[in-house]
Amino acid sequence: MNRLEIVITTENAVCVMRLTGELDVATAPSLRDEIANAVAKGGPILVSLEKVEFLDSRGIGALVAGTRQARESGTDVAVVIVSQSQRHSIEVLKLEAFLTIRASEAEALRALTGASE
Repeated sequence: MNRLEIVITTENAVCVMRLTGELDVATAPSLRDEIANAVAKGGPILVSLEKVEFLDSRGIGALVAGTRQARESGTDVAVVIVSQSQRHSIEVLKLEAFLTIRASEAEALRALTGASE
């Protein structure tokens, strides 16, 4: 049983990945694969964790690895996190300076496209 669903769309030339379920040791490889596919196609990537119920260190690791891979290819990743506990996990690991964290998809799209409100 897959406990993570990833719905991928394109908005304003940004690959938008909306995750639902659990991002953990069992499902992190799926996210890594999807980010790698998006990096290969080119363009910025938005990963929305708005509907992620559980996030562990492997899930965070997949976000970090995907962000690193994207930046090495000349693009970026923005991560939408609305959960205070998930945001706290990122802060405890001191990754908020590395990851582009935003509170909403609209904010993340603006960060990735350079668009103003």
